[in-house]
Amino acid sequence: MKIYWTAAQKLAGIIPLNVTDDETPSKEVYEKTSSGIEIIEKLVQEHKIDCDWEPVDVLSCTLNSRHEEACNHLKHQYEVLGIDAKWLSKDMLSQRINVKGYSGALSVPGSAMVNPAKLNLSVGMLIKKRGVKIYENTPVIRIEPGSQIKVHLQYGMVQTPTLIIATNAYTPKLGFFNQRIIPVHSHSIVTAPLKDYQLKSLSWKGRECIISMADMFLLFRLTQDNRLLLAGKDAFYYYNGSIHNGVGGHPVFYDLIQSLRKYFPTISNVPVPHHWVEHVGFNLDAVPTVAITLDTYEYATLNNECLLSNQDPNTTRFVELADYESAKVDMYAPIIKGSDCV
Repeated sequence: MKIYWTAAQKLAGIIPLNVTDDETPSKEVYEKTSSGIEIIEKLVQEHKIDCDWEPVDVLSCTLNSRHEEACNHLKHQYEVLGIDAKWLSKDMLSQRINVKGYSGALSVPGSAMVNPAKLNLSVGMLIKKRGVKIYENTPVIRIEPGSQIKVHLQYGMVQTPTLIIATNAYTPKLGFFNQRIIPVHSHSIVTAPLKDYQLKSLSWKGRECIISMADMFLLFRLTQDNRLLLAGKDAFYYYNGSIHNGVGGHPVFYDLIQSLRKYFPTISNVPVPHHWVEHVGFNLDAVPTVAITLDTYEYATLNNECLLSNQDPNTTRFVELADYESAKVDMYAPIIKGSDCV
């Protein structure tokens, strides 16, 4: 696999400032996502990384009173955290963007857009300059825990005391988080660059990201070269967690084109030359998991990425991220080995 062909590089490139329905975890989630945005922005600015970085608001658009009630609750959660979230009526939304079909939207500042492939390639070049070696096209077949972790490759093996696994939806195929991560497929389309009159017809001066509350993953955003990118609709899971590349005419691509025509009728005839599928590691509660050993962190995951360290493989405990400090001191659990880690 090439550095630009990972799951993360094919995502929509929206980095939202998140909260949850409950105030206590909401603060934790907000702090993690806002600090993540700050880290990327600092990296981009300090190293002058060309990745189409663009701070924007996110609009959560509603279709009915149930969606509006959910947005009102989210608005309260943002306000508790000091975030100036604003409710936009249908008329106020139409003044921001010429998008049809929505009854209103919750506007939240503090998010960002990025070209994930450009970001990953630039960071790859940056760490290469610092002496890090990157081996592309080196498939990992199996990971064998032990005092020295053995990474079995297609044409050899690597041994190491510490291993970072950052494989998103592919992680269960390596024997980890089989009961925790669901590898789902999300689809995207992108239009040809919009002509000036087409862009003007959208009145999209703030270039906000749109997240539709009517669909699980339906997202809209403008790219740096003024293409309209749509991502999502339904998320697909295939038997035994198998991964499909989405080559050909999957029906969801046609559904996305219909969504383009429905919500943006002024550009309904714009060509759609590109489509692709993303592989996303999804969990139902969206809560990271941490496991620790007696003296060191043995197995940690944040956004479905993990660190293995076998300095003390005999005792491991899994805890919620919010319990991290107390768990480090107070409690330990029975042995969990290899692919039994969930």
